[in-house]
Parts: sequence; structure tokens; C-alpha cells
Amino acid sequence: MTSIASLGHAIFVILGTAAVALVAHEAAHAAVAAAFGHRVRVVRNRRGIGVGVGETGETIPGLDAAMIAAAGPLVSLALAASAYFAGSLLLAEMSAELGLFNAMPFPHSDARRFAAAMSSVRSIAPRARTPVPVPVESGPRRVRSRAAAAHGERG
Repeated sequence: MTSIASLGHAIFVILGTAAVALVAHEAAHAAVAAAFGHRVRVVRNRRGIGVGVGETGETIPGLDAAMIAAAGPLVSLALAASAYFAGSLLLAEMSAELGLFNAMPFPHSDARRFAAAMSSVRSIAPRARTPVPVPVESGPRRVRSRAAAAHGERG
């Protein structure tokens, strides 16, 4: 009978630890979304329980969506590191696995959402100008680049 009790205790500890890791992961998404002023709700679907952000059909700006997607895996990995150094190896392992799994570009993962959000963000740095041909006085067909014109070269 003690083996059944110890098995039940082990299952309880494993499920409880997994719940802590999952709640911390999802709470990170919710906290970042709320910090950006988006509506947060709990979502239950066929893939499990998660955090929904925004109204149905609402478009979330790319940088906001990228930071919301990155928050979960980053908090999971931070929790894994702190749990490891605190001596809670089970929590460290579960948090690390959750963070690393969501950092891989699987369908419906945070990494896939992060990549999709970042692809919609325009570059903050100014774009480099492409050389534009400048016509040369000697003929309509001959052109030279602005760089060549600035150096006085003939094209």
C-alpha cells in the first residue's frame, strides 16, 4: 500500500510542479500584454489552456506581439535557472523544457509567433540609398552612378 501512496505523492508533485511552470510561463505573456494595454483573457482550446490577447479580430502591432511571444520562454528559462540554483531540480527541468520547447519554431509555438510578428516590423534603421544612375552629358544612353559622378569619373 505504501508504494501506491508514494506513487500518488510523486504524481501530485510532478503535476503541481508542471502547473507552476506553466502558470509562470502564461502569466509572463499576460503581464507583458497588459503592460502594452491589450485585453487579456484565459483561452481553452483543443491545444490546451493559454492566454488570449486582444479582442477577436484585433490586430496587435508587430513589436507588441513579438515581445508578448518572447516573454513566456524567457520567463520559463529564468525560472529554470533560479530553480536550479535554489536546488529545485524538478522545477528547473520542467521550466527549461517548457521554455526550450516554446523557443523552437513548431506550429503554434511562441517562437513561430515571435518570427511572424518580427517579420511584420519594419526596420528601425534608415534604409541605405541605392545608387541611382545619373545621365552623362555626352549621350542619352550613357549613365554613371552617383558615386562615380562624385569622384569625377567618366562613365
